[in-house]
Amino acid sequence: MSLKEIAQLTGYSVSTISRVLNGKQKCASAKVESEIWKAAQKLHYNRNYEAANLKTGKSNRGKVAYQIGIIMARGLESLDDDFYFQIENSAKTTVLRAGHRLGETFMLRTVLDNPQYLSDIDGLVLLGKCKAHNLELLQSVCGNLVCTGLNPYHMEIDQLYCNGERIARAAVRYFVLKGYKKIGYIGECNGDVRYLGYQQALMDAGLDTSNPYVFEVSQTKEGGREAARQYIISEDPPTAIFCVNDVCAIGFIEAFRQFKPGEPLPKVIGAGDISSALPMGLTTIQVPLQEMGNMAARLLLDRMTRGHSIPVKIELPYKIICRQTA
Repeated sequence: MSLKEIAQLTGYSVSTISRVLNGKQKCASAKVESEIWKAAQKLHYNRNYEAANLKTGKSNRGKVAYQIGIIMARGLESLDDDFYFQIENSAKTTVLRAGHRLGETFMLRTVLDNPQYLSDIDGLVLLGKCKAHNLELLQSVCGNLVCTGLNPYHMEIDQLYCNGERIARAAVRYFVLKGYKKIGYIGECNGDVRYLGYQQALMDAGLDTSNPYVFEVSQTKEGGREAARQYIISEDPPTAIFCVNDVCAIGFIEAFRQFKPGEPLPKVIGAGDISSALPMGLTTIQVPLQEMGNMAARLLLDRMTRGHSIPVKIELPYKIICRQTA
């Protein structure tokens, strides 16, 4: 499939499409990038490396071109989350640069109910948290699988992650060092490593873990807005809050300012450092999103080309980016 075919399908110029698929940053809006990647996946695009290498004399003849798919573990809400968008696009750019084809982006529930959808897929990159028994099912359907996100798995599987439990601990420790004792949590609780990290950091600081400062909501913008609604009617609200991701944090901040215009915002830390965190002035835990996608795809391709055979587990670093909200 050629760039011209993607151009015909999307209506964008070949030069714009080329810049997006080559991973050139800030060359197009998120909407344009999303439409181009969807078209490339629909057409199972891969680069014409024989044409590209004519000038250098290199050749890729005889090289196997694998078809690589993406699985979103969290569901449809992940499609509107820049956290996953950046990881996904980085992984797809790496797949193309290595001379392989783009398969589709699937929802986890869809492929678990319809495993035949993976019949043409040679390898998978899974984004987000997935239950162990579902990972085992995926492995039985497609043996070449790499997981990436914030959740480490205690099983024999290739994985590349930024540890969500340690991220939560870092956020709480930051607040504790600033002298805050009423530290809240916004996000999901059951089985989420960030909630475990939040609780452990409170215990380490000698703070009460049975406090009323937990707002259990979905990890979406609407979830953040719901947390703001609960916050403003709380009799004893927290003065500092860790949100499990930037999308949730932004939803909370926007709703708080809408419901309580002019009133001081509690201190807030998110996680991810997505593109919309900077204009919001959001203090956040920066996660290396581009590296996560790139390295996850490289790890997958390395297994598929027999570069390694044992399960590989890679943990990436994080750091606090201080802005106005904390």
